[in-house]
Amino acid sequence: MLTAVIFDMDGVLIDSEPFWQRAQMAVFSELGHPHTVEDCESTIGVRIDQLVAHWYRLRPWSGPSQEEVVQRILDRVNALILSEGQAKAGVLEALDLIEAQGLKVGLATSSPFAMVEAVLGKLGIRDRFLAVHSAEVERFGKPHPDVYIHAAEKLGVEPVHCLAIEDSFTG
Repeated sequence: MLTAVIFDMDGVLIDSEPFWQRAQMAVFSELGHPHTVEDCESTIGVRIDQLVAHWYRLRPWSGPSQEEVVQRILDRVNALILSEGQAKAGVLEALDLIEAQGLKVGLATSSPFAMVEAVLGKLGIRDRFLAVHSAEVERFGKPHPDVYIHAAEKLGVEPVHCLAIEDSFTG
């Protein structure tokens, strides 16, 4: 029996991909390795630390550490969310419908907690999620299922009784 719905965040609650692309293209360009839209699309849904490590292996840079590059990208994405972010069409209505059915609502994302708070705060929906979980604290990012399994645990629901709403193949 369905007892909970667990949302992904990026691409489901907010169209943040353009923000991620703009941030990645700017930061990698500053490092001397311009990024294309295709470069960005090839890593959609990948956890940010894994994404930066991937590009460092392919196109190493000198200067800032991988951790610093991760933070630069996150800072830019968060700034764009706070200035331009808005809920995707139908998100608020979907939350209303799910809550009206008495289902629990959770969030499972590859994005770090700082970005989760920026998105949920900007959209004014933080209080609608009974559990929030990030792959930031998981050993593996998506598509490994742990982020969803642990979100279900936080909701107090068996994963088999959850519906996951996800938009990317990697998720």
